[in-house]
Amino acid sequence: MSKTNRNLMALLLVQLGIVGFTWHSRRVVEIEARNLLDIKAEDVLEVIISRMPGKLKTDDGESIRMTRDGDRWVLPDAENFPLDTGKVNDMLGRLALAKIRRPVATKKENHNALQVGKLKYEKRIEIKTKTSQYALYAGNAKGQSMHARFAEQVEVYLARGVQAWNLSHQIESYADTDYVKVDDPTEIRIHNQNGPIDSQQNEDGTWTVAQLPSDKPVDFSRVRSLVRAAQQIKLNVPAGRKIKPEYGLGKNARATVFLKGPAGSANYEIGAESGGYVYIKAEGQDYVAKIHKFNASAVLKTRVDDLIDTTKLQKGSPPNGWPLKREDWPKDIPKGK
Repeated sequence: MSKTNRNLMALLLVQLGIVGFTWHSRRVVEIEARNLLDIKAEDVLEVIISRMPGKLKTDDGESIRMTRDGDRWVLPDAENFPLDTGKVNDMLGRLALAKIRRPVATKKENHNALQVGKLKYEKRIEIKTKTSQYALYAGNAKGQSMHARFAEQVEVYLARGVQAWNLSHQIESYADTDYVKVDDPTEIRIHNQNGPIDSQQNEDGTWTVAQLPSDKPVDFSRVRSLVRAAQQIKLNVPAGRKIKPEYGLGKNARATVFLKGPAGSANYEIGAESGGYVYIKAEGQDYVAKIHKFNASAVLKTRVDDLIDTTKLQKGSPPNGWPLKREDWPKDIPKGK
């Protein structure tokens, strides 16, 4: 073999070696994916999920703390209010199966831009098991993935199979929040600080109000709005099992409500304000709840007179038509001798 051929053969072997090394390196990169967290969902004892403080949100608090109680998940800060165990386990399962590869960023300067910094993040997750605990920041990313950084570390990873916005800090994501629900009510009785309101639905779908005299026409749309506001109440924050004096319930309740429909009825009380909430206790519910006070506004503030259809009370247009008795004539119409 000539020297030239030997050189060409050596060069070919080098090139084949480079190709083989490159292929092998790519293959290694492809299989180097590992779990974001070294946990099993069933081993988790506590999880805390928080959003960044100070964000303008219309939610119910900045964080949620959930703990395992035997085979179920509860809120320990609300006297072990029960959660939907399947929903909590589903969230933990997505975290446990999330995969990462090499870091996508290794400098602190990139943290806030990727929404995993101490000054800007989407979620902070804390997880405890019997043998370990984790704290990490999560930020939004494209597709079925999120940016993830462990607290006190600078490396940022792209975690696949989980999304930051799916790691909810809201109780409604993990619990049945239907607190009061009466379908198609045909009767409602409210007693608030303005007095009683008793209303029943007629067969034709119209409503009567017992406290209104016969010459006062009922505003059916307002009655229906009041019924809609009262018939379905969503729990925003559980307060606990024990009824405390500061809740303003029982004899101090600001309103009592009774609803009845073809499939059932409901009884509940609305109590004192607490920040942007009011306390509520429904018969048959083990826990006192807090609901947004604007959701209780109609029940608390409606007066009987608010249910009069004033469009039918214009001068000269009495609800029962003409003729009117002389004593019922409007004052600006002179009476003859």
